[in-house]
Amino acid sequence: LFPTGGSPHDLILDRDGLIWFSNWGSDTLSRFDLTAGSTTDAPAGVTQPHHFGIAPNGVVWVSDNGGAAIVGFEAQTVTVEVGPVPHHIGFVGDTLVVAVSGAGQAVFVEGGRIVATAELTTGLHGVAVIGLPAALGNE
Repeated sequence: LFPTGGSPHDLILDRDGLIWFSNWGSDTLSRFDLTAGSTTDAPAGVTQPHHFGIAPNGVVWVSDNGGAAIVGFEAQTVTVEVGPVPHHIGFVGDTLVVAVSGAGQAVFVEGGRIVATAELTTGLHGVAVIGLPAALGNE
């Protein structure tokens, strides 16, 4: 157990061993340092952090329900407006897939820009990334 100072909603462990978490009902995005045993605020830039994904290059991405965007934290914060109420996110290789609940779309982001969208259903909440064996056409 570790002190959060809030109501953690989603957690993810980054390459540096920091546990990132969103705090339900707030604009606070925090990190817990396992070595130091302390919780600190993550960089600013998210109005209502929700769910996380980590890119193959180690960049931590978070869906921002309040900002209708996803935000990537690297040397410089990257924000991509994806539509209202983005929820779960996940990577397929270098492509970030975002479930945008308010728009009823899956939004595909590469290199900090939207490369495709798929119309699904309003209220879409989650993303599951499933790799298929190469024999089935997924290389």
